Amino acid sequence: MSNENYQPPQPPQPPPAQYYGQPTEHVPFAILTTLFCCMPFGLPAVYFTAKANGQKESGNNAGALESARKGKMWCWVSFGSGLVFWLLYVGLIGFAAMMEGLNF
Repeated sequence: MSNENYQPPQPPQPPPAQYYGQPTEHVPFAILTTLFCCMPFGLPAVYFTAKANGQKESGNNAGALESARKGKMWCWVSFGSGLVFWLLYVGLIGFAAMMEGLNF
């Protein structure tokens, strides 16, 4: 038996550090949805995206990711509610114009 290929057992390796990734910037999206879609739902979007930037700069990556996730959610809520509002508005205006054309 040859001892040339023998390697002593390796100690167990610690688990790798959890990588959270980098939070994405949603500030322009939050500001635009606040201005053009729905202000009540856009304001939390601006708040959470600004909070995410502050947490990212202070080194709290996990908190920044959570705030960025919430900010993105509020951006989409604001966009969706604004879209529904404008579709209903245009639909009602079209319906009113159609009814006016029928001359009841």
